[in-house]
Amino acid sequence: MRQHDVQELNRILFSALETSLVGTSGHDLIHRLYHGTIVNQIVCKECKNVSERQEDFLDLTVAVKNVSGLEDALWNMYVEEEIFDYDNLYHCGTCDRLVKAAKSAKLRKLPPFLTISLLRFNFDFVKCERYKDTSCYTFPLRINLKPFCEQSDMDDMEYMYDLFSVIIHKGGCYGGHYHVYIKDVDHLGNWQCQEEISDSAVNLKAPQNEEETDDPLVVLKAILLQEEANQIPVDQLGQKLLIKTGISWNKKYRKQHGPLRKFLRLHPQVFLLSTDESTVSLQRSHFPQVPSDPQSHEQIAHTLASEPPGLRDNISCPHWFDINDSKVQPIKEKDIMQQFQGKESAYMLFYRKATLQRPSEAQANPRYRVPCHLLKEMDAANVLLQTRRAECDSANSTFELHLHLGPHYRFFNGALHPAVSQTESVWDLTFDKRKTVGDLRQSIFQLLEFWEGDMVLSVAKRVPAGLHVYHTLDGDELTLGEAEIADEEDIFVWNGVESVVQTREMDQQHE
Repeated sequence: MRQHDVQELNRILFSALETSLVGTSGHDLIHRLYHGTIVNQIVCKECKNVSERQEDFLDLTVAVKNVSGLEDALWNMYVEEEIFDYDNLYHCGTCDRLVKAAKSAKLRKLPPFLTISLLRFNFDFVKCERYKDTSCYTFPLRINLKPFCEQSDMDDMEYMYDLFSVIIHKGGCYGGHYHVYIKDVDHLGNWQCQEEISDSAVNLKAPQNEEETDDPLVVLKAILLQEEANQIPVDQLGQKLLIKTGISWNKKYRKQHGPLRKFLRLHPQVFLLSTDESTVSLQRSHFPQVPSDPQSHEQIAHTLASEPPGLRDNISCPHWFDINDSKVQPIKEKDIMQQFQGKESAYMLFYRKATLQRPSEAQANPRYRVPCHLLKEMDAANVLLQTRRAECDSANSTFELHLHLGPHYRFFNGALHPAVSQTESVWDLTFDKRKTVGDLRQSIFQLLEFWEGDMVLSVAKRVPAGLHVYHTLDGDELTLGEAEIADEEDIFVWNGVESVVQTREMDQQHE
């Protein structure tokens, strides 16, 4: 339950990696990628003697208090000089006396990856307490470090660094939560950021005529376009269809198009099903496009011109993700501006040299240059993980149902009673509660090969007088969980009419 600082974690992680790589070909990996040097100099104004001290760094710590942004802080650290004069003179070893001097610092060696920590937390000496500085602190997507370096004779691109990650802290100085924005450099993720489309640009109304409602593609696309991120669980899609059209998929479309999931699978050019087929979304190509007209282009150009340089969305919009524990969602570059200030704001910045270009083979290829033995190990571990996950899901998602077969029951004395043995009249079924009522009905059809005609499923309860039927399960698209079916539930399977009528006739004949 202890709180730890992410900068401390970063340093501990680097130290652990370096220790683990001792004696391997990657023993200097952290040093090569993240190590830089700073040179501190004091120049005597009298003899011009230069006293310098070099220090190494894996990350730079910059001030936030009374500073407008990153470039302003770096300017104060590596451009501005501190002058020693009057009551604050410097003792020069060469002159062997107190003299005027100038102290400065410069970046001597830049690493390929530059890590910057923002000093958000400070101490108030008046109140004697810590506090978090939530003031506005800007940072660019691309920064030129040339003004802050000791040597400036290289090509300008050698000093250019691109932002590729931002760690964000939400909370105060005594506790909080971290999440991170990461740029998907190799385009490995499925980046489908919801477009900002005006109401006038997209018609999300229900299909207007009967011909449109007869086409399930039109209806399902209209439903998905109204959902956040254009994604929805498949089970809920059936419910939305029922609400929208007033009729279920099974009654209107099943006979011609088959089950809903099968229909979605048969149209992969329109619908994107998740691996376990639990959720569905629209393919990117079927998102509505904003109408292209001169006025809209002029308005977009005006909006871009009013945004700060470096935070503009261009045609080849980079892919960014917000990784927040188990939740991962796509974001746009302009969303980074929201982390300039406030209780939820940027805490660490990660830049990489702009000249570092990833090879084309790495694009959308998560296995690029991973050693074969590691790939095999990862594949085996993933197979085992998927197996265990399936076993866990199955164990947590299945329950027992007791099927009471209507043809084997008689109705007398106000309740249903088995006309044959318990083994013949009651069948036990293990079933997945994530599946729908329609799936249950289909499974029972397959189980009872002798069954003919309609099948009605009703929730029943055992009482001292016998078996009582309480309510019928309507809505084939409802999951058993949504239908409030519990473990060890009694389900009466009948045709809805004949079982009761026949048993009543049998009772009359018996009397």
